Amino acid sequence: MCWRSYRHLRKIASCWTSHKVIKLNKGMPKYPVWSLVLVAWVVFAFSVVAEGTYDSSYGSTLLVKVQNTSASERRVFVHSGCLVVMLDGNKLRENMENSIIATSRPLGSPCDKNSVNGIGVNTNASFALVSHGTSLSAVYFAQTETVGYPQKDIGDAVDVVVQRIPSLVHREGLNATTNFVGYGRITNGMRDEENNRDLFIAVGLDEQKNGHALIIASSGKGATLSLKIISSLLIGQGVNDIRPYDEQTFPNSPILANYVDGLKVLNYDVNTNMLSIVNQQSITYPDKSSHSDGMDVNPKFAYIAAQGNGLYVYDLNKKAVVGNTDEGLTGWAGGVRVIGNFALVAADPGLIIYDVKDPTKPTLQYTCKMGGSGKGWNLATDKGSNLVFVADNQGGLQIVELVDDGKGTIIGHFGQGVIQNCDG
Repeated sequence: MCWRSYRHLRKIASCWTSHKVIKLNKGMPKYPVWSLVLVAWVVFAFSVVAEGTYDSSYGSTLLVKVQNTSASERRVFVHSGCLVVMLDGNKLRENMENSIIATSRPLGSPCDKNSVNGIGVNTNASFALVSHGTSLSAVYFAQTETVGYPQKDIGDAVDVVVQRIPSLVHREGLNATTNFVGYGRITNGMRDEENNRDLFIAVGLDEQKNGHALIIASSGKGATLSLKIISSLLIGQGVNDIRPYDEQTFPNSPILANYVDGLKVLNYDVNTNMLSIVNQQSITYPDKSSHSDGMDVNPKFAYIAAQGNGLYVYDLNKKAVVGNTDEGLTGWAGGVRVIGNFALVAADPGLIIYDVKDPTKPTLQYTCKMGGSGKGWNLATDKGSNLVFVADNQGGLQIVELVDDGKGTIIGHFGQGVIQNCDG
C-alpha cells in the first residue's frame, strides 16, 4: 500500500469512527437506565461546549489558513470535521473560547464522502473558498461586511452563507468545456488591483481524474458576491499543490505545479485569462517511487513535503533536486512552509524544523513532538508574528511560536485533543 493510500485511509477512518459511534448511540435500547445515562451525557456535553472545551464538538483538523487583513489583524480559518471555523487570530494568546468568530454549517454528509480538501481565504478575510468532496463553495461570513471589516467583537451575529460554484467550465479561447468532479488545495486570494478582483489558484480533477490548474476570480461582496473559474490547464495525474513563485506580485509571477511526475512551471496571462506551460520539460523527481504532498516555493527553490521521503529541495534554475532529508520523520510529511532559513514541515511526529540556509544540506534543527493520535497534517504561517498553525488531525489545531533561533513552543490549541508541549 502506497503512502498516499495510507494517509487517505487515516482520514476516512477518523470520520467513519465518529459516524459509527453516533449510529450505536441511536440504536440503544429504550430502557429507563439508558434514558438517564443519555440525559446525563447530553447535559454534560452541553456544559463542556458552553465552557469552551472543544474535544467532542469538533472533528479532525486537517487544514488551516491564515490571512492578515492589516498589520495588526489576522483571521485563522480551520477545517474541523465537515465545518469551517473562523477564528480571531488576535485572541489566540488570550482565551481560545473567545476566539471563535463564526462556524459554517456542515459542508456535506457523510463526512467521509464530502471531506474538505482545500481552503483559500480572500484578501479581506470575509469569505473562504472551500473544496469539499465533489464541490467547490464559498463560505461567506456576511456580517463582517455589513458591520465594517475587520472587527473583533462580531460574535454570534455573523451570518454564514454557502454559495456553490458551477463546475462546468468553458475554457476561454478554446472550443471545449471541462466538467470538474473534484477539487484539491487552494491558495489564499491574491489581489488583482487592475481588474478589482481577488484571484485564487486551485487544483481541479476532471472525470478521468486528471489534475488541472484553475484560476478562480471573485468579484462583488455580500449578495453580489460572484466566483467563477476563468481559466484551466491540464497538468497530469496526481496534482498535489499549485502555488505562485511570489504571492505579492501575482498575477505577474510564474506558477509552479507539483504533480506525480515532478514539477511544471506555468504562466498566467491576466489579459487573455489563459494559462500556459512555460517549458514542456518537467522537473522530474529523483525516482518514480517518490510521492509528493504540500509545497512552498520562491523564485529560486521549491520545497516539497515528500510524504515518507521527508523534505526535497529543488533548484528551479538547475531543474534538479539539490537537497533531501528525512531526519526526524517517523511517518508522513504533508505540508511545508519556509520562513527565513528554516523549512517548517507538518509531519509525523508533529512539526519538524530544518535549517535550509545551505539548500544542498538541509539539517534537522528542532522537532516539536505532538504525540497522541494527532501529529502534523498541514500547516500555515504568519510570518509577521513567527506563529505556525499546525493542523494536527485528531489533536486539533496546535499554535506554535518560533523562538530561540529555530525552536518552537506551543502557545495555543483549538479543536479536538488538548494543548500539548513540544515533548508530546
